[in-house]
Amino acid sequence: MKLQLSLIILMSTLFSHHISAEPASSWQLFTFKVGIRAGCMESEYRDSQSLLQAWQHCQCVMDTFHEQLSAGEWHIVSREIMQNGKALEELRILRPVLEKLPLCSKDSSNEEPTSSDSE
Repeated sequence: MKLQLSLIILMSTLFSHHISAEPASSWQLFTFKVGIRAGCMESEYRDSQSLLQAWQHCQCVMDTFHEQLSAGEWHIVSREIMQNGKALEELRILRPVLEKLPLCSKDSSNEEPTSSDSE
């Protein structure tokens, strides 16, 4: 839940200037995804005090989002959060993602970042 709260605060800050009924642009969607990772990293690093552990956990979180959401669903999620102020847990479309996120905490201690992850 700390991660979700951090993400909501970060997203509302990043996108408070953009309110429109139009779908998110590629840039807005990119910054939305970066915001998810940044919120995750901030929350996880604060809890673990290990940058490696935080990176591994958040890579798992992002992989889970990407595996579960189509491009169209990313647009829906970003619009609902950025424009309509909904929380992650309010979005039915995110239930499968949120249900899998606790697995990231268990798996992250066994993963090593790849060279492509640090670029």
